[in-house]
Amino acid sequence: MEKQIKYLKIANEHLKNRNSALFFKKIKLEKEIQWLKFLVIMETSIIIGIIIAVLTTGLLKL
Repeated sequence: MEKQIKYLKIANEHLKNRNSALFFKKIKLEKEIQWLKFLVIMETSIIIGIIIAVLTTGLLKL
């Protein structure tokens, strides 16, 4: 019985460590997703700006 308790404690500690590692990995991935969303917004803004500039220049030449 004592051996089982010992093994259960070890397994419990292992699961705690694993959960902790997964939690930090989740936080890291969430930050990376936020950064990627920001980059997509910036790139979209730049592309829209270029399109507007090209259209404006085209209209001014008319």
